[in-house]
Amino acid sequence: ANKSIVFSTPWPTGTRLVNALTEASALEVTVPIGHRVSLELPAAGVFVFVRGDVKPIPPSVTSVTPAHGSVVEPSQGAVEIRLRFDRAMNASIAALASLDGTLGGFACAVAVSCDELVRTVASGALTEGVHVVEIGPSALSADGVQVFSSFRSTFLVSGAPP
Repeated sequence: ANKSIVFSTPWPTGTRLVNALTEASALEVTVPIGHRVSLELPAAGVFVFVRGDVKPIPPSVTSVTPAHGSVVEPSQGAVEIRLRFDRAMNASIAALASLDGTLGGFACAVAVSCDELVRTVASGALTEGVHVVEIGPSALSADGVQVFSSFRSTFLVSGAPP
């Protein structure tokens, strides 16, 4: 069953309000004269209304493995590089990720959601020293929102490979 809600807004008459919790929601209202909005919503629905011209929050990297600034011993065998995002990303992001300036080699851990990239590198292929993992600024989330800026993380390989 739906629920009826009425609320007052501080926005001027004619302002377009959209649901900020998801871009997939088609729920949109226009502030009427008197600033009191009346809606029918799903009983369990949760909505946060914001001005329609507010840009969505860009996607971001939430974790990286090896951790930024960490030391990796070559004797550990293969090194698994993982980048986790706060949301599903466009699968093209795998081609935009690089290791030491070389694009490619990364894949979506789960093709459907692509919220994590993974690349496994034989420890013998990583020379001693600092290595850089990067994603360029043109990466897009699955719903088309561009990242705010490029991402860069470094890790150190210590000692000679076996």
